[in-house]
Amino acid sequence: MKGPKTLTGVLGKNSYASTIMHPYNPQEPFYFKLYNKIMTNFHASQIRHHFLDFDRAHFPELSISIYNKTYKAFHDKDKPELLQLVTLPNYELLKLAMKNNVDLPFIFHPLALKAKLVQANIISERGDNVENSTFAHITMEMICKSKEGSEVTQYNVFERRMDVKKKEAWRLALIE
Repeated sequence: MKGPKTLTGVLGKNSYASTIMHPYNPQEPFYFKLYNKIMTNFHASQIRHHFLDFDRAHFPELSISIYNKTYKAFHDKDKPELLQLVTLPNYELLKLAMKNNVDLPFIFHPLALKAKLVQANIISERGDNVENSTFAHITMEMICKSKEGSEVTQYNVFERRMDVKKKEAWRLALIE
C-alpha cells in the first residue's frame, strides 16, 4: 500500500497515543504488587467487557505476534506496516531511526518467545486538539532472544483506544 492511502489515519483522534501513566515496576514492594494484581484483574475484566475480541488467555500470543511483526517491519523498512503496529510517537521514532541509520533509545530484540500479562490499566486523558480519549494499556513481561542468543526479560506496553472497535487494533506503545 503506497501513496495517499498510506497516510490514512496518521493524523487525528484515531492516531492519538496516550501517555503511559503507571509503568510496571517488577521491584515494587509486596503491597504494591498486591494492589497492582487487584487493579489488573479489575481493568482486564473491564477491557474484556468492552472489547469482545479481547481474551486474556490468548493475549500473550497476540502480543508476541505484534512484537515480532514490528521488529520485522522495522528491519524491512516497511513504514505502512509499522504504522499499523505501533503508536504514532513510536512510528515517528522508528522512522527517524531508519532514515538516519541511528540506534534506538531502547533495545529491540529480534524475537519474542514468551509473554505474560503483568498489568492492565484503563487511562483517560485529554490531548492537544483532541477530545477526551480513553485507552486500554496491557503490560506484558516478554522473554526475548537477544542478538547474542541469550534470553532476556523485557516489559512492553500494548495500547488500544477504547473507541476503536476494529478487531485486534492493539499497538505497541512502549518498549522498555
